Amino acid sequence: MPDLLTLDTKALLDNSEVGRAAAEELEKRWAKVSAKDEGQKALALQELEGKRFMLRKALIERARPIVERLAKKKKAKWVMEAQAVLWGDREDITKEVIAEVDAQGTLAVI
Repeated sequence: MPDLLTLDTKALLDNSEVGRAAAEELEKRWAKVSAKDEGQKALALQELEGKRFMLRKALIERARPIVERLAKKKKAKWVMEAQAVLWGDREDITKEVIAEVDAQGTLAVI
């Protein structure tokens, strides 16, 4: 078993059902305001970008204990962002993390 586990956080955010559902909800909200005047659109965009940031943060926080548990279970010494590792003996845990994150249900979009 390798000492290094990798996680593709972009895939976690973009390919998980939880991430996609949150993105779809934000897109629906944007569609409702896109026909409004420029001032309202700018304000709505700023608000939606803030919500997007908070949702991404919540998704990463949801994944954190899953990653920690998997690392302990696999007796790994390190977990790194997949894109940061150019070479080495490693095991990617992205699919496992996505499955467990999705099993917990959707995030609340406030």
